[in-house]
Amino acid sequence: MNRENNDRVAVESVRFLSLVSMLATSAYMALGKVANPQDGKVSRNLDEARGLIDLLSTLKKKTSGNLDRRESDYLESVLTDLRLNYVREKDRPEGEDSPPAGGGAAGSKPGEAPPGPEKPRIIIPG
Repeated sequence: MNRENNDRVAVESVRFLSLVSMLATSAYMALGKVANPQDGKVSRNLDEARGLIDLLSTLKKKTSGNLDRRESDYLESVLTDLRLNYVREKDRPEGEDSPPAGGGAAGSKPGEAPPGPEKPRIIIPG
């Protein structure tokens, strides 16, 4: 019975991390940081991004005390990065190219394309 409980908890953790990842990916698309996989276009909708960030923030509040450390740390990391990117995008003039999520051109050399956005990672317990 204990093994079944551990398996159930592991599956629930993966589902939670997947949910956070899906919402974060949608927020990055709304921020214009990644292309929409359906049409390959990059577009920016800050109202939609704000709504998704608020949704993740609500999820954090409502799950407080019910997450393991990995889940809590992942959610906090995603929220921090999204909030920073939102502020950058809000201050960026319309039409100006958007740096990738996760910090812009840091680590790139002059004349080189900046590194792509770091993709959210889901760690499956072993």
